[in-house]
Amino acid sequence: MAVCVKTLVAYDRRVENEYRYRLARIGQFVHSGYDEEMANVLRFTTPYVAGKVAEEYAFALDRLETYTFLRDDEDGHILHVDGGKKSYVFRDDDWRCDCEFSVSMRLPCHHVIAFRKSASAEGPVIPWASIDERWTSPLRELKKVRQFSYERYSDKDAGREVLATMTQTQRYAEAHRVTQRIASELSDIDETDEFRRSLDFLEQQWRNFRQKTCEVATPREPGEPGKRRSAAHNDSDSIDELKDQ
Repeated sequence: MAVCVKTLVAYDRRVENEYRYRLARIGQFVHSGYDEEMANVLRFTTPYVAGKVAEEYAFALDRLETYTFLRDDEDGHILHVDGGKKSYVFRDDDWRCDCEFSVSMRLPCHHVIAFRKSASAEGPVIPWASIDERWTSPLRELKKVRQFSYERYSDKDAGREVLATMTQTQRYAEAHRVTQRIASELSDIDETDEFRRSLDFLEQQWRNFRQKTCEVATPREPGEPGKRRSAAHNDSDSIDELKDQ
C-alpha cells in the first residue's frame, strides 16, 4: 500500500511540474527543432539571438573532437584553444573569448561551448552568464528624437527652385561618396613621389578647409559668373600654396 501511495504522489508531482513548466512558457518563443539547451536560451532572448547561438552550438558539437584546450601556466582562468585555423584564448570565469563572434556579438562562442561540453562543466553547456544583457533585457530606454523637420517659406524663393535641406546622414553619405572617388584615383597612381605629393596636397586642403582659410564657391544664378567667398585666413603658408597652384 505504501509503495502505491509513493508512486501516485510521485506521478502527481511530475504532472504538476509539467503543468507549471507549460504555464510558464505561455507567451514565450518556442522552436520545435531546439533541444533543452537551446530552448532555455530562447526563453529569455529573442529568435534572432537564439539563431546566432544555435549556429555556434551546432558548430561546437561538430568540432568537439577537433579542439584541444590548454590551461595557461600563469593565469589558471585562461585557456588556449587549438585545432582550428587560428588559436584563440578565453577565460573560464566570465566565458569571454577573443574570437570575432564573441567580441562583436557578446554571446557565447563555439570555443566556450565545446570546452564546457568536453569538460562536462556544471550547469548548462551554453553559459548564460556570457550572454550580454542587451540581448536579454526586454525594456529599452526611449530617447527623445526630432519627429519632423520643416523649412521656412520666404517670398524671395517664390518662382525659384529651392534645394531640399540635407540631413547629417545624407551629407555624410554624399561626402563619403566623393572621398571614395578621390581615394580610388589616388590608388591608381603608380609613382610613389607623385602619390605622396597628391596626398600632401589633399591634406593641406583639408587643413585649410578646417581652418576656414579656403575659398568656397557659392551657388550662382543662371547667366551670372561664379561667386566665391573667402574667410579670414589664419595660415599664411596655406594661402601662398594656393597662389602657387
